[in-house]
Amino acid sequence: MRYLASLLFLAWAYQAHAQLNSNAEIELRLKDYFSSTRENIHLHLNKSSYLSGEDIYFKGYVIDKQARLPFGPTVNVYVQLLSADGQVLDNRLYYAENSILEGKLPLPDNLPSGVYYVQTYTNFMNNFTEDESSVYRISVANRQSGNLPDVSLPILSTVSLEFFAEGGTFLAGVENTFGISLLDCHGNGIEAKGIIVDAKGQTVAQFGTNIKGYGRFAIAENGAGPYFAEYALDGNNIRQPLPYPQQRGIALSVNNYATDKAIVKVTTNPQSVADYGRPLSVVVQQNGHSAFASVQLSPNQLARTLSIPREYFSGGINTIWLLDGNKAIAHRVIYSPDIPKAQLLVAVAERHRDSIVLRGKSVALADLSISVLPKGTISAMPDKTMLSALEFDPFLKNPLADAGYYLNEFSRKRHYELDNALICSQSKYEWDAMMTPPTKNRFAFDQGFDIVGTVNTKPGEKNKIRMSSLAHGIDQSGVVNEKNDFAFRNVVVADSATIYFSLMKDDKILKTPLSARIENHNRRFLKKFLPVIRKCDQQQYATFDENLSLPELKGAIQIAEVETKEKTNREKLTDRRKTSALHGGVMTRGYKITEDDAATFRDVLSYLQFRGFNVLIEGTTVKIQSRAQLSLRGSNSPAIFLDDAPLPDPYLLFNMRMDEVDEIFINDRGFGGGSLDGAVYGIIRIYTKKTFSSAANIVVKSGSLTVKNGFQPAPEYQNPYVEYQSEAYRKLGAVDWQPRVKTDTEGNFELTVPNLNLDELYLWIEGIGSAGEQISHSVLLPVK
Repeated sequence: MRYLASLLFLAWAYQAHAQLNSNAEIELRLKDYFSSTRENIHLHLNKSSYLSGEDIYFKGYVIDKQARLPFGPTVNVYVQLLSADGQVLDNRLYYAENSILEGKLPLPDNLPSGVYYVQTYTNFMNNFTEDESSVYRISVANRQSGNLPDVSLPILSTVSLEFFAEGGTFLAGVENTFGISLLDCHGNGIEAKGIIVDAKGQTVAQFGTNIKGYGRFAIAENGAGPYFAEYALDGNNIRQPLPYPQQRGIALSVNNYATDKAIVKVTTNPQSVADYGRPLSVVVQQNGHSAFASVQLSPNQLARTLSIPREYFSGGINTIWLLDGNKAIAHRVIYSPDIPKAQLLVAVAERHRDSIVLRGKSVALADLSISVLPKGTISAMPDKTMLSALEFDPFLKNPLADAGYYLNEFSRKRHYELDNALICSQSKYEWDAMMTPPTKNRFAFDQGFDIVGTVNTKPGEKNKIRMSSLAHGIDQSGVVNEKNDFAFRNVVVADSATIYFSLMKDDKILKTPLSARIENHNRRFLKKFLPVIRKCDQQQYATFDENLSLPELKGAIQIAEVETKEKTNREKLTDRRKTSALHGGVMTRGYKITEDDAATFRDVLSYLQFRGFNVLIEGTTVKIQSRAQLSLRGSNSPAIFLDDAPLPDPYLLFNMRMDEVDEIFINDRGFGGGSLDGAVYGIIRIYTKKTFSSAANIVVKSGSLTVKNGFQPAPEYQNPYVEYQSEAYRKLGAVDWQPRVKTDTEGNFELTVPNLNLDELYLWIEGIGSAGEQISHSVLLPVK
């Protein structure tokens, strides 16, 4: 436990030494409440504005909320698309590895123009009372309507002024501080100035809001109310009443702008002092970390002030609680600037006709993601940066819009403006909930999913079950229990993959019916997301331009069919095979197997190795792998067909002689393979001679299972735009997305981006260092 031993309580005219309050029970309950790991996930989206039919690319960073360090154990991460009213439109599972995930979320072609949200969560987050998910606002323009919402343009008809008594109580007869917010339905701030008047129209205070819509004022309440705020908005004079003061209670205020301390003031009035006859506790809390002091009020001392050295605060958002016993009677959220933030430099190193080489420097061993956009883009207005996603939202009841405004150029002035906004905020965590012993976690910490099944054989056979999908790096064996059930735990496999099962006895495959199913792969988030406090009607979306043109996407128009004449000499191949659409046309090489081939190559596996595949044989396991590394995940195994039948196990090709084969077709990159299992790594089609047994006569002694709602594969970015010089492209288009940029031990990094003949590029860079350093940086970079 940490005690505020150096706190000094100050009355207005004298000093008194602080009394220590150990309060071990409260400290223990706070630690217990936050004892389970809480994941915070930040998504770096490649843009903030999209066209219908476009893909949202993202990179995710998983952080341990208390340690503020990358959190490696997380594997299953869900990302979903929400409508403006919080309805789930799409939900997908992504694979996190060593605290990093990446993926894309496709937008439907017919998605109406509007505001949408991207939400990310894990199943384990369902254990907590609080919503620990992360949510990001985006704008979408339907390609047919061409109507892109402009959520950055204030809608004055929806603007409202709200008052927030500091600490939660507007107390009669004492000086009170109010935070104020002047925001529209999208959360856009309005700058304004005004006055506070009493019942007689006398000015008792003045106020002003900054460009983010926040401000404060102090009012010495003396019974002259009711009070009113008067200000002008869009040429209209507005008069709005303040809340009525409470006759009994306590007021809490904090001066948090000094670099080395925060000043906390506790005040009551004469009619309430008897209610607080015992010492009150002051608790500084962030997650399970806490520090304590006590303050004593009396009829002779209705106000007490204490100075809290900065060392007693954790970096970032802290909550100061005022307790009467174990009951919270006031609280105040503050920000303590003590989070390591990494600097970043980047510049053009080389220019080529088709590419531009950029080099930069940041912290050592950092993992970065970089969005490259045209100058003049309207898609680079992130509602949430890494700094706000990890420092603010995880602790506040409602997100603070554009927290980067305060943090990117942090200063005493910005700290004051931020403090005004935090007076208008509340802690995400309720005191009563934190004082309640946490229940046992009911929702699993998923790491992959489970595949369970049953075989139809005599009980007690003590057989083994083999599960394989070599195209996805799966080859496992398990046991069948006395009830003929089997289970494979923590399986990681891509969506739409096909998994094969074989019952094994003495290394032989038995032809036995079996069934299998997937469990814990489709987790829903149980907390309803409410997108905005102030609801915007659909018609309350301003557009950037009534005549806004949209850039064209590839595939958005029909291209006339072009007949391609094959250059490859195929006259020796059987017509029914060379014309098959499944072969991928000119992308496929066909080989007529001759007597010379049969004499040269020992077997089919040797021939495939000669034709560019790696063949590995280990006991009864055969692996055929492409030599093209297309992904960091998976086994690079192609899709294989024998006489047009999918081959579930390459072991069936073991010792197959070349004189049995008539033709072999090889499609190196799987062009035309669509969603075929393993097609991305190539397609091999083997046709046997009619004089030999065909695949129809080969018994496949396996069962299979097609994965639904499995892990989405890590995508390679493809620029979706047709041309790069129009004004529409400069506003809404993208140049590149690079989610896998890493710094070396000296902090250096390099990346190559396409040269699209643009004068300047906007770089939006985010990332995290191995020691938890947060990186959030944007720069407009001349490239000509």
